[in-house]
Amino acid sequence: MQNLQDVLVTQLGLDLTGWSLTDAMSVSADGRTIVGRGINPLGQTEAFIAVIPGPGAWGVLAVAGLLVSRRRRRDEN
Repeated sequence: MQNLQDVLVTQLGLDLTGWSLTDAMSVSADGRTIVGRGINPLGQTEAFIAVIPGPGAWGVLAVAGLLVSRRRRRDEN
């Protein structure tokens, strides 16, 4: 087992400075797409999706990146 944040930073070269990925909620059948929650540099909880390139892919360029979308808290109106 490996720490996802470590893999994204050290093996794929993504800059996750200030982020803390807290939960991986689901993984695709091929193991290359992972969705979960994290804490952004502002201390807000957000969702993430990480797509890990397959063997022979373009590395960091093939990674669509770490797509982050704000997770809206239900109690905020």
